[in-house]
Amino acid sequence: MKLAFITGSLAPGRDGVGDYARTLGLTCAAAGHDVRWVSLAEPEEPGADDPRILRLSDAAVRADGGAAARRWLAEFAPDWTSLHFVPYSFDPRGLFGARVPLLADLLHTAPRRHIFFHEVWIGVHRGASLKERLVGWAQQRAVRALLRRSAPDCVHTSTACNVSVLAGVGQRAGRLPMFGSVPAVAAPVPEAIDGVPSDALVCGLFGSLHPNWQPEAFLGDFERLARALGRPAAFVTAGGIGPGGPLLAQIEERWRGRITFVRLGRCSTERLAEVFARFDFAVTSMPWNILGKSSSAAALREHGVKVVATAAGDPPRGVPLPPDDTAEDPGFVPYFRDPARLADAPGHTAPRPGVPAIARQFLADLEQHER
Repeated sequence: MKLAFITGSLAPGRDGVGDYARTLGLTCAAAGHDVRWVSLAEPEEPGADDPRILRLSDAAVRADGGAAARRWLAEFAPDWTSLHFVPYSFDPRGLFGARVPLLADLLHTAPRRHIFFHEVWIGVHRGASLKERLVGWAQQRAVRALLRRSAPDCVHTSTACNVSVLAGVGQRAGRLPMFGSVPAVAAPVPEAIDGVPSDALVCGLFGSLHPNWQPEAFLGDFERLARALGRPAAFVTAGGIGPGGPLLAQIEERWRGRITFVRLGRCSTERLAEVFARFDFAVTSMPWNILGKSSSAAALREHGVKVVATAAGDPPRGVPLPPDDTAEDPGFVPYFRDPARLADAPGHTAPRPGVPAIARQFLADLEQHER
């Protein structure tokens, strides 16, 4: 099968959706499929890093109207085009409507078309601000136009919430789970972390910290759990914190003396596997109802680390409530429902399947639409 992946940016390690499309494509290529990638909105003029990849800056696409991307895909003649979509990939304000004709044209370079909605549009949740709802209304109109013009044969998203939202505009979508970016390692040796006592109860946080996270009750219960177990409490962050840096500094200031805080920053995937093995459990600032779109949470679960969710998240407006998004994985701990569940968090589970299993599901879903 010849597969062409389309997204906003493919800069390695700079764009989560691009990393996902690149990893999924490489896994499909390893299974014997012919794969190409094209990006349409690189923030700056990129260099070549793989002859199978065409990376175009936003300025270049505006200058030629997407002619280079059209030629690239037409010469490849894929069996499937696969658009990996986030509204803000194609316009920094999220107002991507002007890109819809080009995206539809590129999708139509193949007889079969696939769209993965990593996100849909903003303002979906109850309690969204007027500004979010207005921008979301424009984004929803553009998504409807994209669906109408591209007529996709197969649509995926990673959360039950987004399945419900897309159903509300008449689009059926299947679930394709998120995978992580930290390859599993057979029997990793737990990392001894500088500044963390060897007997500490370690709560990890991997990836971005949302600046609106409200962790006070959780941190209090974590510190009490460690004390009850006769162990010092340590909170270890790994990876880029993102916009939550100021919040983390405030948390460290308030809890210093009761909890040891260590920031590891960005690490190699090999070291992350060892660090994950040292985590007794992890916590996420991602709300429960959209936890399924978190590649960081997926990475932790693929290493058997339990992940504690401290917030339910607001349900979507105007559509039926989706089913519980993570009920099938007992390694996700809904602390927000019952704080006593935190006592169940320490201790690893069997690792959850990662990218090879998800790539097999992706290919099987495409093949089903070819029958």
